[in-house]
Amino acid sequence: MKRRPCTTISLFALAAVLFVAAALMTSCKQDAEATTSPDIGESIVVSAFSREYQDFELAVDLDFSKDVMERLSALGDDPSTGFRTAGSPAETEAAAIVEAAMRRAGLQNVTRDSAPVDAWTFKGANLLFEDRRGEQVRIVLGGYPVNLIAERQELMLVDGGAGKTADYEGLDVRGKLVLLNADGDGGDKDAGFRAVQAKAAGAKAVIFCPDADADIDGKLLTSGFGAPSDAPAFAVSEEGRELLKTALKRTENGELPVIFNSDSVVAGGAPTENIWGEIPGKSADVVYMLSNYDGFYRSAFEPASGVSAMLGVAKALCDSGFLPNKTIRFVACGAGEWGAVDTLFDRDAGAWRQISRVHPEWAEQAFAVMNADAAYPTGNKFRFGMAATGDIYAFAHRSAGQLIETSMYDFTWYSSESPSDIMTEDGVWSLFGVPAVAARPGDDAFYGDYRHSSNDTVDVLGFDDDAYRFTQLLFGKLILDLDEAAVRPLDFEANVTEVLVSLEALPASSARLAAVLETAAEDAEALTANIDALNIRYLESEGETRASISAAAADLNRELYALNRMMRDAFVRFGESGTPILPHEEAGRNTVLLNEALTAMRALDAEGAIAALKNAGMGRYADYDARVCDYFAARDNAETWAAGRENGPVCRADVVIRSLRQKIKDKDPDLSAEIDETETLLSQEELLLREILNEELSMVETIAPRISKAAGDIAPLTAAKQ
Repeated sequence: MKRRPCTTISLFALAAVLFVAAALMTSCKQDAEATTSPDIGESIVVSAFSREYQDFELAVDLDFSKDVMERLSALGDDPSTGFRTAGSPAETEAAAIVEAAMRRAGLQNVTRDSAPVDAWTFKGANLLFEDRRGEQVRIVLGGYPVNLIAERQELMLVDGGAGKTADYEGLDVRGKLVLLNADGDGGDKDAGFRAVQAKAAGAKAVIFCPDADADIDGKLLTSGFGAPSDAPAFAVSEEGRELLKTALKRTENGELPVIFNSDSVVAGGAPTENIWGEIPGKSADVVYMLSNYDGFYRSAFEPASGVSAMLGVAKALCDSGFLPNKTIRFVACGAGEWGAVDTLFDRDAGAWRQISRVHPEWAEQAFAVMNADAAYPTGNKFRFGMAATGDIYAFAHRSAGQLIETSMYDFTWYSSESPSDIMTEDGVWSLFGVPAVAARPGDDAFYGDYRHSSNDTVDVLGFDDDAYRFTQLLFGKLILDLDEAAVRPLDFEANVTEVLVSLEALPASSARLAAVLETAAEDAEALTANIDALNIRYLESEGETRASISAAAADLNRELYALNRMMRDAFVRFGESGTPILPHEEAGRNTVLLNEALTAMRALDAEGAIAALKNAGMGRYADYDARVCDYFAARDNAETWAAGRENGPVCRADVVIRSLRQKIKDKDPDLSAEIDETETLLSQEELLLREILNEELSMVETIAPRISKAAGDIAPLTAAKQ
């Protein structure tokens, strides 16, 4: 059995080493691997210059795709800022544009499926105040998914600093607007925490300037929220914030009279539309490509460029006369940017509903799912990236690599050998056993500066036709290659090995679990090799041999799907920050950190203990009131794609930190109470870790024999004579 390294390297020597932060829409793990020469064995894909590919390439129609992108980005419920959000009138208009484009592309069986989500309609918000010359200044605000209707309400605005507990000391915010500045203290989730903190203090609403990587005048940015809709928050640009701060400094009491307008409505149980069309194939297998079409602000690139590129791929395949072996199905999902109130897992609601409730049978049919959403063909683009779940990373690298080598782009591969490591629509589908491949921008400048902002427009960012075309060629190539595989080209070794390697970092582990995983990894290596060999033989065969492989493939694919789904169910959980983790990861990490904190406390080092606890459980939220953390720790994520994948109970390290802070200046502090509380938390986490490891052992003991059997079932089909 071979173990793979866990470092991140760019594909070409000139590409920079890049990591995507966990708070972003992707959740690639920090031990992710991007490598120039993975152990991927022989090629099992068609040539990048096959006849099918050449016909597809000639059929790519950028004018068609750009027309879709322009139509979508022109929509918005707010004339000033845009917003085509879940279940809103603008999203409904966008669905009609997408449906019409699917029909124009030549797709068959075009269908609109309704799925219930939480709807949000934002028709705009602003505030007005008088400057020192007595002239009225109007500041346009961006939206968060909250309920607040206000028409020319006369309110007072105060400066709430960073919006943490300490900032409210001595400050009366009851019935007032609170201006908050999150610079240097960013984090998507903190927007919601700040809103709940302000609500607890009695504020009318928060006017929030999220942390941003670029100081761009007039830019509005809506960060992640994950809070209840009755904790109102609105976005203000850095320029607007400075105007308000300047005006506040001129007041005698630190309160600025303003006129406030808002039209933001959240409603539960409203429909979003998932639109799909297909190129029918001969078998029951389906290759999926999907994207969302809703958006914050104008969202020309995130996601209009992605869904329009998807439709461009569909049109080029249809126009080229491609007759697939498998059905190629294109799905445009609503409620992708937001669609569930009061949860950290508020995105990709439409995609989740589609595969979990509307068409649960799609998961078993799916060979793979792809998403071009994050390619972002902004002006003068020269970097690209792709991410893949570990089970299909090797195949994606082989397929796309043939085209990448002839391109002019610096290319970075992002991969973790975790069973699920990308959390956009495709990543949500991967939870259901579907291997996923997704575009990445190649650097994180777009995420920090432009995503979910008013500057996500062609006017600001420019447009690169070559990059747009390359995106479509890349995903068209992947579709053509997947269509030529007899069985799902999965790498089970990658997932099993990742779990095995992760055990080495635990303070206490299970020898039995490690031993079973060692054997399973060897069998998974054999299974992966047999899958590759069978697909190679299928490509090289004809007549009766090819027919016999095709006949056997149906049962094999069902079993491979079942195995992959079992791996997802067994080994994908979500941590308290919302990132995908292995079940034992968080409890193991918390155990280490709590022990570090105890060592520091026993040495009367309160600062050292706080530093360790900040990274344990809810420790990073200790700057907020206990009642705010109580709320977030207790909320239910049942109606989300993370349901059943959260380990509990929550580690309340924030409680210990608040207590330590009261004693941090004491010369000889009595930390016995804090030590007792931390020891209780440690016992909780140690017990949780033991329970999780036992559960993992039980699951692996169920999965391992099936991996071995599948390897044996495929082996005879790889022989020279069928």
